Amino acid sequence: MKRSLFTLMIVLTLIFGSTMLAKDYKEAVPIINQMQLAIEKFIGGLEKADTAPEIAAVITEYIKDVKVFAPLFRVILDKYPELEDEKTHPEALKPQLDKIKETTKKLMRLYGKVGKYMGEPEVKKAIEELKEASAALDPQKGEKEEEK
Repeated sequence: MKRSLFTLMIVLTLIFGSTMLAKDYKEAVPIINQMQLAIEKFIGGLEKADTAPEIAAVITEYIKDVKVFAPLFRVILDKYPELEDEKTHPEALKPQLDKIKETTKKLMRLYGKVGKYMGEPEVKKAIEELKEASAALDPQKGEKEEEK
């Protein structure tokens, strides 16, 4: 009995000690959730779009969301570089990051629909604008700007 009580005390100390020393990622959660919702909205729009103008409009709408969350997420990535590599994702954020990963897979499957209209000027323009807006997520962007 004494041995199991002693073991329990050690385990509890390790659990509570490691939790208290762990980084707090609660400021990252709303931004990750915002990204998730934007991607889900983008997917919903792409699923409904059947013409080049509709696809371009959906991409343009997503760009608005990217311009909002990308700089916020870049700040989070600068503060928590472990978020950039899947191997170092913190346990505290795994549920949110796994959900983003799954949603992104669904989005990648839908990109075939976008590819079908890539030759259309409005889609081509929207894709270029999306690339520019998404550049704010690039971890190298800050380093490139510092070199200038």
